[in-house]
Amino acid sequence: MIMSLNLNTKPIGSVDEHFIEKARKFAMEIIEPNAELWEMSKEQPESILRTAIKEFTPMIVPKEMGGSGSTASTIVRVLEEMAKADLGFTFAMGVHNNITYGVCKTENKYLRESYIRKIMSGEIICAFLLTEPTVGTDAAAIKTRAEKMNGRWVINGEKSWVTNSSNADLFILFAQSSDGSGAKGIISFLFDSNLKGIERKKPYDLLGAHAMAAADVSFSNCEVDENNVAFPAGIGFKAAMAAIDVARMGVGAICNGVLQGCLETAIEYIKERKAFGAPLIKQQALQFKMADAVTQLEASRMLNYQAAAALEKGENATLLCAHSKKYASRVSWDGAHHAMEVMGANGLKRDHKLARQLTALGITSYTDGTNDVCNIVIARSF
Repeated sequence: MIMSLNLNTKPIGSVDEHFIEKARKFAMEIIEPNAELWEMSKEQPESILRTAIKEFTPMIVPKEMGGSGSTASTIVRVLEEMAKADLGFTFAMGVHNNITYGVCKTENKYLRESYIRKIMSGEIICAFLLTEPTVGTDAAAIKTRAEKMNGRWVINGEKSWVTNSSNADLFILFAQSSDGSGAKGIISFLFDSNLKGIERKKPYDLLGAHAMAAADVSFSNCEVDENNVAFPAGIGFKAAMAAIDVARMGVGAICNGVLQGCLETAIEYIKERKAFGAPLIKQQALQFKMADAVTQLEASRMLNYQAAAALEKGENATLLCAHSKKYASRVSWDGAHHAMEVMGANGLKRDHKLARQLTALGITSYTDGTNDVCNIVIARSF
């Protein structure tokens, strides 16, 4: 039984303990025993992802749409529990859930009624297509073009870093509808991923987190109906930025969960391992490394819980989400590294999750806006 850190930080908003306990059990019984195999095979576990979606995506959806209507505080706690076992898999589910949030927000009743129940049941896996090979930080400069022709939209371009690319059934894509119009011309579509003119590329060979199945997707004269417009021009870019805020909150929660899991593994190890006639935990140098990491985890969790509380209240959470994502990605990387260090050479082995989780943490400084972009967002408030 893995020991507990007995953390003092608690969510500010109310939480649904049923979902949190279910996430804890799912992580221990399903993710933990299989995550290393997923990483070694470099494949996304499609059937298990669909099971996780069925279990946890309903918490995103309001009750009036058939979901559980859980709080943002519940969502971050669920992500923490799952990420303690594996970052890549949890990230894949988090992306699906972020898109679910967007589908709930669209005013297109046809799309909501067509997809929301399938998205909750796991029948559909979703992917978010915003970033492009030559456009990342400056999202308003995307080059993928959507042109209205004969009553339909024709899409051409290429997207990169598409999580869930291998198994996604539904794409939410952002494209430019009017050259030279910048953010105002960005339009968003929700459509079947198997339409003619779509090519999915082979998933990237990454440092880690292969369960997220990230890859490029290209579009060549792909036609979609007007009914597939999720957010029209003038609203599309705002919808993308709102989704990024929610995603940053999720990344912060995932990083915190990973760090907690790594610290629990390391502290359990140094309590049992002996040197010079005493457990390693008695060595002050190791105590201090772990104590510093736990302090940073407590602080990171509180930032994340503040971001979740702001979103729950309908407040502008952009700053808090930027703070949380940036700080969590930094301290989780440092803390996981220290967790490996206190285990000595055994920390390098893949017998436990530390090596897998540390390499996976490398993506969190870059996803949903780099940490430098988060700094830009924060500096604008000065």
